Amino acid sequence: MQIDVVKQKRQQKGIKNWRFSDEHGSPSKGCGTIWWVTAMGKTFAALNECAKPFLDKHPTKTVLVLVHREKLEKQWIHRITKFLSADQFTQITVRTVQYYIKNKIVPKCDLLIVDEVHKFYEDTFFSYVNGTNIKRKFLLCLTATYLDPQGRHTKLEKIAPVVDHINEAEALENGWISKYVEYNLSVELTNDERIRYKELCEFLDKNLSKFPKQNGFGAAQKCIQGGLSSKDGRPYTGFHFAKAWATHNGYKWVQKGMEYTLTPEQQEINAQWNPYVVIGYAKNVMNGIRARKDFLYTCKSKVDTVVNVINKFEEYKIMSFSESTEFADTIFKAINKQKEESCVVYHSQLSSRPLKDENGHWYLYKSGQKKGQKKIFGITSLKKIYTQAFVNNDARVLSTARALDEGFDCEDIRIGIISSRSQNFNQQTQRKGRPLRVIPEKPNAIMLIINVYIEMSRDYDTLMYAQKKSTNKIHWVDSIDKIVFEPNAHESFDDI
Repeated sequence: MQIDVVKQKRQQKGIKNWRFSDEHGSPSKGCGTIWWVTAMGKTFAALNECAKPFLDKHPTKTVLVLVHREKLEKQWIHRITKFLSADQFTQITVRTVQYYIKNKIVPKCDLLIVDEVHKFYEDTFFSYVNGTNIKRKFLLCLTATYLDPQGRHTKLEKIAPVVDHINEAEALENGWISKYVEYNLSVELTNDERIRYKELCEFLDKNLSKFPKQNGFGAAQKCIQGGLSSKDGRPYTGFHFAKAWATHNGYKWVQKGMEYTLTPEQQEINAQWNPYVVIGYAKNVMNGIRARKDFLYTCKSKVDTVVNVINKFEEYKIMSFSESTEFADTIFKAINKQKEESCVVYHSQLSSRPLKDENGHWYLYKSGQKKGQKKIFGITSLKKIYTQAFVNNDARVLSTARALDEGFDCEDIRIGIISSRSQNFNQQTQRKGRPLRVIPEKPNAIMLIINVYIEMSRDYDTLMYAQKKSTNKIHWVDSIDKIVFEPNAHESFDDI
């Protein structure tokens, strides 16, 4: 109970900073950013310590909460009904930014609250934060991952500087998030998988070598998609860049039918560096990168490793993150094959399917031409049913792909498995945050974060980049047997 009081006082301090000054002591005038670690209670503080007092003091004023997806919109509406009085409901609105873009509406409000503001750094979305497409007087931005890999957060500094920052160390010290042990678990490929990975790398390297050593990928991408010229900053088509690179490599332009006038050496150069051939190299680069990623995301050795981790900790609630819907589905099927309905899956490409009720009976259509047949549930229904089953402990494992990294709250997740990732260190932070919420009944429970990677591969490089902002001690292990909950059991391991 004492932790709750201390936490609330710390939240109040952050909101007070927003009202009066930023973290450097400069006046903020009610325009600033709260940068708190995941599970610190940004939504609660924004409503209970900011919006509610604001509307209590100004009964005629309005508040707009802006989010980037519908799931967050529903969560905010649910919490508003808990924290605000009924007569204040008409004064506060929750909308997605897509709603205003689609309907070309420029709303007005007195206080604008932007949730997950790091999702608004792109120019179109940012125009709804900086006052261009939403007219507002006060601005409160919320985020757990303020820093942007591309440096776009500097735009926000000018209009809503950070007024309060609670980092992971402070939250851990005060018990606001759960203590955890983090592992990097290496996966060794089979001989056949190593051969296949080598083939994929050789194909990619062969085609990538056709482009500059520095930023060859960027050059290949421009030959397909086009882009801005580094010389004059103007936009050009992909074929323009392909022609320029062909000329750079000695391609000689002659009228059609006059190729015979070229020397044999020049004909060979032209055959190798024809602009259309250059575009072919570029396409091979893109296909090669995609094929290598797919292999690293879905190889059987990694699937087996994740399944074995889940089986080892069979009494705990687990959330598995990946970059591949195929991988997420494979985990879903493998775990349910061992124990039916113990795993659910969540991603953007769920296949419609029938479901059984709690008694093991199929849901059937009750009327119409399909009466008595198995009822088929679509993607929207499945997402809701699956997440609810996980939250309610009807399923022990939730397997996701590029989804639920943020904005998904479930207090009793003990283990987070991250089997593949992008190079965005914010994604890594958000995923780690899912299992770190304190379990009310077990406030001292220790959580596990397990980062699975394929050794001696691009997978390792991506993991290093994703973890470059981490301040946590990370334990490198090559065996599932070495993964334990005790935080001080690894003195003999190599730690970073």
